[in-house]
Amino acid sequence: MEAENPWMKAFPFNSRNLLIRPTFEQISLKGDLSEFVQEYVKKTGINFNSWVPFVNSVDFGKTHVTLHTGAIDYKSVKGLTQAFVEKVAFAPQIGFNPALSVGFITKTNDGKIILQRRPEGVHCPNAIISEPCGYMSSGYINPKPVNPDDPVVILNPRLYDVQAQLNTRRKEVASTFGVSLDLVRYNHIQDFLGCGWRTVETYLSTTGRINTTEDELKDSRSKMIDEIEKCGQQEVEQGKGFAKVKKAEKMRGAEFYFVPSSNLRDLLYNQSSLLKVSLEGYRPERVEEMPLLDETFLGIMYGYKRLTGESLDVKDLAGKMRTSGLDFQICDTSPGTRYDFFNIGATFVKINK
Repeated sequence: MEAENPWMKAFPFNSRNLLIRPTFEQISLKGDLSEFVQEYVKKTGINFNSWVPFVNSVDFGKTHVTLHTGAIDYKSVKGLTQAFVEKVAFAPQIGFNPALSVGFITKTNDGKIILQRRPEGVHCPNAIISEPCGYMSSGYINPKPVNPDDPVVILNPRLYDVQAQLNTRRKEVASTFGVSLDLVRYNHIQDFLGCGWRTVETYLSTTGRINTTEDELKDSRSKMIDEIEKCGQQEVEQGKGFAKVKKAEKMRGAEFYFVPSSNLRDLLYNQSSLLKVSLEGYRPERVEEMPLLDETFLGIMYGYKRLTGESLDVKDLAGKMRTSGLDFQICDTSPGTRYDFFNIGATFVKINK
């Protein structure tokens, strides 16, 4: 069993535009939580650091959804998420990390949705996820700051610019398959804000398109890896090390799945019987029977119309999931509604120029 109490929470935007209002505050954890993070970072050897937008609250209006965000450092993000994963006694009662991720569900020209299995040694290993996705980060600001973890970077508006951050994800899709950036695009309207028991993190989501087919993507990626491996072998012969050979080997080990959009309904409804399946070693023959990350489930659910051209009865799907044991909250997002997320045991310091 993976989880005794699986849960998901969604705040649907219902086609409203998204605004992010930065508070320009540096958020620092304190007490037992801070000590836990420091020990976790030391144990895992995380060296890289940057700033990540952190949702303090969200307001729903008639035409816009407004996220009020501070910024927290990446090391604290990773440690805070681990505190939720381990369910330590001093983990914040909110139950999830409000550090913000973005991404989009990508569809090919021949109607396939691109999914990927998470590798070992990362958060949520072996789960099926839609790529690209990941934290918004000062490390993705263009041009990249000399020191991405300098507190002054918290004042940079590009840290909170969803489109600028998604453009980085767009580049990731193109580079993953070795295709032109011009082939990749995404919808600028965000579908929802969500979180769930597997990721225990907060995310936005929309849909995207890559103007090529499954076979063309596989062929392009294979040729790209062959070229990296060839260069790597030359470097080995020249005594320059095995870096590129190992890179090619790692790339070949990545598992991608191309799911026909006509199968998405089954994929979603099948999740009701997979809520408590352990992700470790679970490899059914059909991709439609694999457990999805909550982020991917919600992304497909709310992007279903754009991905398939058909309507999905969200209330029926949610009811099916609840009957199967999922604590599934689709929150009220009517105009005038507000939610606060920041009660996590932290200090807030205003950054000034």
